[in-house]
Amino acid sequence: MKATTIIALLAPLASVQATCYRSGHVWGPNFNTAMDAAARLCNDGALSGSFNANGVKSGCQTLENNVRAQYQVTYIGGGTSVLSPEECKFRLQNEIGGCEHGGQSDVGSWRFSSDPNSGFC
Repeated sequence: MKATTIIALLAPLASVQATCYRSGHVWGPNFNTAMDAAARLCNDGALSGSFNANGVKSGCQTLENNVRAQYQVTYIGGGTSVLSPEECKFRLQNEIGGCEHGGQSDVGSWRFSSDPNSGFC
């Protein structure tokens, strides 16, 4: 996938690097289902909660028209950390709402991605 990168500062100590994918499937008519699935996966702890260093949690939701939404959260910091369901939802839904082909953001010690792809989970 080709990517476009945007760098911004949210707060003095929390930098953000966001990349929107430029090709592949789009959310299109699956937008609301993808947003709801991200919220559900964060709320039930599949993508939130405790992480060890370099810990990864992934989730998938089959959408309509032979499309699936793939989500991933990675703790890229050291030691352990906890990601709240609210922060998880906010970050993953930013990728859905801000990038029609999905995208990835690094926020502080966290990496979030939401990506529509062909096929089923």
